[in-house]
Amino acid sequence: ATRVSQDPSQVYHEAEMAFQAEDWDKAIELFNAILAEHHKYQESAALKKQAVANRALEQTFREGESAYLERDWGKAIDVLNHLHRTNATFRADEVGDILCDAYLQRGQAQLANQPEGLDENSITDAIEDFEAGLAICPGDQSLTTQQTYAASLLVALEAQESGDFDAVVQELVP
Repeated sequence: ATRVSQDPSQVYHEAEMAFQAEDWDKAIELFNAILAEHHKYQESAALKKQAVANRALEQTFREGESAYLERDWGKAIDVLNHLHRTNATFRADEVGDILCDAYLQRGQAQLANQPEGLDENSITDAIEDFEAGLAICPGDQSLTTQQTYAASLLVALEAQESGDFDAVVQELVP
């Protein structure tokens, strides 16, 4: 445990530095020590509360990032969307970039992993993923290209089911 009685202002400064460095565990420990021994540092309580909240957000981010790195697209999307709903500003750029790519990867996987051939549900699910990614990253060329491709596949599938093979060829041949 950290002793504060000697120089509380130095410990408070260290706690602030840990807070700014996003070392949440150290900041929380130091703020707890200050609050246990000195009541005049009441701003420590608010900073400690924020550090606890940020530590939880960081843990959620790491969980989503880990799922992404493990190519568990669904879990990454679920965890990072939850994080974004909880605090839209926390690591917003990183969360957005990972979400866009996770939606792209999951959509592509839905189009590629069909041993029996593509079906309407798989294509529709892929399109929904590409659209969700585009809602976060409008103008992302990879998402736009994949969305256009999946939409063409859907039109071609519907044309094939109706026996309109000219439309299938027209839709799939650039």
